[in-house]
Amino acid sequence: MHSTWYSLAWKEWHEHKWKLAAIAATMCGVLLCAVAFYEHHDFPGVVSSTCWVCAIPLSLFIGFGAGANERSRRSLPFLQSLPAPLWQIAILKLFFGMLMVFIPILLMATIAYAEMRIAPTWEPRALESLALCLPFAASLFIWSAAIGVNRKDEVSAAAVSLSVMVGWSLILLLIAILCWSPNQPPAWFLIASYSATPGGIALLFSSNDMMQYQTVGILLWLPIHGLLCAWYIARFGHTTHREIRSPSVAAEAGKAAWLPPPRRTALSATAWKQFRESGPIVLCGLAGAVAITTIIMMGSFYGQRDTAVFADSGDVYTKVALVVSFFIALVLGIGVCHADIEPQLNTFWRTRPINPDGWFWIKFATGLTLLLAATYLPNTTLAFLGVAKISADMTANPYLLASAQIAIFASAVAITCLVRHAVYAAILTIPVIYLGVVMIWVAMWAAAHLGGQNDWAKNPLELTETQLAWGFLLTFFFSTLLAWLAMRNDWGRKSRY
Repeated sequence: MHSTWYSLAWKEWHEHKWKLAAIAATMCGVLLCAVAFYEHHDFPGVVSSTCWVCAIPLSLFIGFGAGANERSRRSLPFLQSLPAPLWQIAILKLFFGMLMVFIPILLMATIAYAEMRIAPTWEPRALESLALCLPFAASLFIWSAAIGVNRKDEVSAAAVSLSVMVGWSLILLLIAILCWSPNQPPAWFLIASYSATPGGIALLFSSNDMMQYQTVGILLWLPIHGLLCAWYIARFGHTTHREIRSPSVAAEAGKAAWLPPPRRTALSATAWKQFRESGPIVLCGLAGAVAITTIIMMGSFYGQRDTAVFADSGDVYTKVALVVSFFIALVLGIGVCHADIEPQLNTFWRTRPINPDGWFWIKFATGLTLLLAATYLPNTTLAFLGVAKISADMTANPYLLASAQIAIFASAVAITCLVRHAVYAAILTIPVIYLGVVMIWVAMWAAAHLGGQNDWAKNPLELTETQLAWGFLLTFFFSTLLAWLAMRNDWGRKSRY
């Protein structure tokens, strides 16, 4: 008879195997496509950027899934009824989560090594970047799993985890400024801060001044993250399933009415519901952008000791908000339909007197409006005040970033409707957003060869920012169409739970 460990490991493997395949295919596929887009001398930079861009969101969502997946799927009562302690299940979840973080990066390292063997003149900077990405991704995974444990779903785990991680980083920076400004903090504080910050190990290894303390930093990094793992293991599954449906107490006897009047139309009720669901995510994203901007500006002031650095606060916030908006778009897109496509709720709302088309378009438009308003309303205000530009000169084409944001949002909605799983949706959204870009490239490649433009055909993958913007708009169009059809016809992976 198999042991309890074997049975639980078998369960976790079958839950994670397709996630691992999807992540590995996504990261390696994006790397191979990116390598084809650039000349060989750019290979180390391509590998580095591809790894970091893919590893950061994927490791976070793997952590969110490890913390909230069982409760969001309503399988936690089953785990609690098993003749096995919850700490065993928690240990295996951490183990398989780490495998999902490490194996795709190691596969990327294998591809990079093979490419370097073909062209040995390339520098090994690509492998060094991948090696640094391993502890960085592991740190993000552990922090997000420990903070998001026992949350009701992955979306709420993302909002809480990111808020806590950014807030903790800001607290450490405030301590450094208040205790040692205008002097440099002692080495022991810097080592402790880098080791105790989510992903801070990357700062420790990328700083030339801290190279002599790297061994000490690793020895401190291990117990800190070990304590986070212990926190996750001790708390996993220890939650009640009795939820308070209303923040108010029951109505007093004799009271005529204690509930607000219903919405006048089903569409306005749907918009109100989506606003209440997506609003906290947007607020967390804005708070994170403000906190990150504060960290950057205080760090600049700490380094230069000049209050003039705060004159660039508006420009810094604009850039930070644009970067954070991509993550907001991903989480917001997943959250638009994630709750309503659960089997019981999906069956319920389809019996209500509302047209499925109206249901989808109201929820989609509400989420998209919140995304664009949260991103560009503050940026427009800062531009009107003359302290920053709306796009912060991050791209030559002012529409590129906006088209990429709405493409991520629509792709996340479509994939969530089809796979009906938050972690899978986050994984598969990354390659899907390039669907329109690939279509633009195919059209230009065909036009170049049919028209005899041999110069362009020799380097056919150099797309301009305008062409990329059109590609993302195509992704937005087809993803929106797919999401609407999937919701209307109830397409997607069905589950009883």
